[in-house]
Amino acid sequence: MKPLKFIYIAIFSIVFSCDDGYIDDISRVDPGPDEENPTVNIIRPGEGLVIRVLEETTSITIEFEISDDIRLNDATVSVDGSVIATYGSEDFIDYRNFNDVITHDGIDNGEHTVSVTATDESGKSTTSTVNFSKAEPYQPMDGEVLYIPFDGEVLDLITLNSGEGSNISFADGVAGQALSLNVARQAYAIFEASDNVIGVENFTLSFWVRPEFVDSDNSGGIDGVLGLVNFSNIERFWGNFDFFVENGSNPDATRIRLHITHNSADETWITDVNDLAGFFGEWSHQVVTYDASTSIFNYYVDGVLTTTATSSWGGPLNFENAGPMVFGAVQFQTDPSLTSATGNQPWASYLTGELDEVRFFNRAFTQEEVTTLYENERPQ
Repeated sequence: MKPLKFIYIAIFSIVFSCDDGYIDDISRVDPGPDEENPTVNIIRPGEGLVIRVLEETTSITIEFEISDDIRLNDATVSVDGSVIATYGSEDFIDYRNFNDVITHDGIDNGEHTVSVTATDESGKSTTSTVNFSKAEPYQPMDGEVLYIPFDGEVLDLITLNSGEGSNISFADGVAGQALSLNVARQAYAIFEASDNVIGVENFTLSFWVRPEFVDSDNSGGIDGVLGLVNFSNIERFWGNFDFFVENGSNPDATRIRLHITHNSADETWITDVNDLAGFFGEWSHQVVTYDASTSIFNYYVDGVLTTTATSSWGGPLNFENAGPMVFGAVQFQTDPSLTSATGNQPWASYLTGELDEVRFFNRAFTQEEVTTLYENERPQ
């Protein structure tokens, strides 16, 4: 019974010790003078955001936080000068700090602003503004199923799917920016192509390239095979489509190689371009077409037909075991390799230079169309 006795005594002592003489009344503390303006931080959208969607109009998510050294009184959120949300003192449960996330619809193509204004109880106010834009949806050319302009990102403007870069950067290109690569960084980019790309039976591939001549061992030729634009095959040594600069190439005589695999079995090699001049250090327009009705491949440089070849299978093309596209290297030079058949090869290297304006079509261009595309895109 002794422990219970002590508990009663303790409770009795606590109850009767809570007397007015021992606990101070709660009283208001003077917060002092209101010396600071409110602070406003717009978290989303970020300054300079470019919204890319396939629709003509979209929504924007706005996230912000405001605070004051004494007490917030009211706040407003505006888009393009029109108030879309207001807040009063009753919304500020913590009267010094407030944050919110709201969504606003009806964002159309063009430049836009988001502004947040906060006012404290003494009338001081602060406004913060960010600028953003919505890009006009890209309108594909006839039969165009992929377009990657490399304007600061590896992004297909037709599907709005993004690729990945390994040690890549961007530089001035034929139009806007270009993918910039360097063998010293073993740089390349990969992109998971859509079914509309890997499912073509006819095609036209178009891109611009400005490679640098790298001869680190002073052999008189490039250090190794330079992959340009390639479609990988996850089970074979070579890809479904390989476009590369062959070993032994130099500024006076560049050797271009094209390799195409059909049904993951039949192969066609184009190996007769061995003396291409002026390839290094200058922009050139590269185009390859395949017409299933004639089974003919055509290769063009700067709008001029350079060589032709007939497919080994005849008729429509079929890519099987398709993996990602790779820019700036052949499929087995990536880390990890894009094919289970092999890994990094000592006789292969990486592109140093720029790639730009990669386009892929599900039809074969005519000579006139190739020339027109070259004239429309070439640097002036």
